[in-house]
Amino acid sequence: MKNAAVIVKKHSRTGHPYLVACIELSPKQAALMDQGIYAEHHLSKKNKLQVKAQLSSLGYREIDDNSSRMVVNLPGKTPTLEQRRLVFARKSYRLFEGGAVRKADIVQLLDRSATSAETSSLSGSRHLDTLNLTELGQILRYFGPFHSDERLLPKYGYASPGALYATQMYLELVNIADLKPGYYYYHPGHHQLILINEVDSTEQGRIRIHFIGKKKAIELVYKNNIQEVLEIETGHMLGLFDWILPAYRLSIADADDNMPAVKDRLVCSDEDYYLGTFEIVSQVRSLSPELVDIYVQSHPGKIADLPAGQYKYKDDRLEKISDDLILKSHVIAINQRTYEQASFGITIIGRSSHKWANYVALGRKLQV
Repeated sequence: MKNAAVIVKKHSRTGHPYLVACIELSPKQAALMDQGIYAEHHLSKKNKLQVKAQLSSLGYREIDDNSSRMVVNLPGKTPTLEQRRLVFARKSYRLFEGGAVRKADIVQLLDRSATSAETSSLSGSRHLDTLNLTELGQILRYFGPFHSDERLLPKYGYASPGALYATQMYLELVNIADLKPGYYYYHPGHHQLILINEVDSTEQGRIRIHFIGKKKAIELVYKNNIQEVLEIETGHMLGLFDWILPAYRLSIADADDNMPAVKDRLVCSDEDYYLGTFEIVSQVRSLSPELVDIYVQSHPGKIADLPAGQYKYKDDRLEKISDDLILKSHVIAINQRTYEQASFGITIIGRSSHKWANYVALGRKLQV
């Protein structure tokens, strides 16, 4: 810490004195959130602002009940047991309890083909125009809320900054499931497709997904780096597609072009963020390689068969590249206790020349 002071205050209700500690963290000893810039949104947990925002589903597109837009009620609104199992299996931890970690445990964790073997074993191709409405509903249902009597907030199949779920999905559908060609908003709360604009096209079949970040839904809690965290959320959603689609002999890939001008066709607010366009394709199509490098730090004395240092993960192997370590003082303050308890750390670095693509790639890898 940089400075500290303790003062005595009188409790407003009981009248009893109590101590208040005021602490200023040192940026030399801990990386600070939001580059050390203080603002009102840092108090969101105290005034319940964040919880209120989470419960109000501000990330959904506002739909006028009197609108004449065509609405498609998708099959599969009630989730299956398999869908619930997958979604509720996603958990966030700051502390992992268990036995000693071995090198093989880390390699297995990082081996994407091993973790997704159940779906990647499927092979073969299909034309997009063979995808029916029931299958489309099954796929999209993974992106809606899952409710439980044990939780105040709904559970989703992917992580979101502040659990605000401010990233919207718009589907550009042409010759798919007998739907009118057009741009559709997927409403996760209603499990509906809402036609925003029609498309004049006679292509054999096309599914593009345009991601839009709703500024109004996230600015109550986040003031800095808003677009970056929304790009990470977009990556999480792509990672969920990576898990789901192989069972339907499909996959998701970068679209041929970045298409920010599509916002006009989607009738979005000017202040909202265009986050990228991706395309659902036949599984046999060759996908672009992952745009990330992965490094593992083994902490001193924590892993018996992996000496302390930095390792690069490549081709299912860990190759040592340095004895240097990321230190506790390099880690953001709220995560320093996790650092102390950890046996290893993982660093993911984006390799794309496009800044936005690096954040998306980071979120995608973290979801998997």
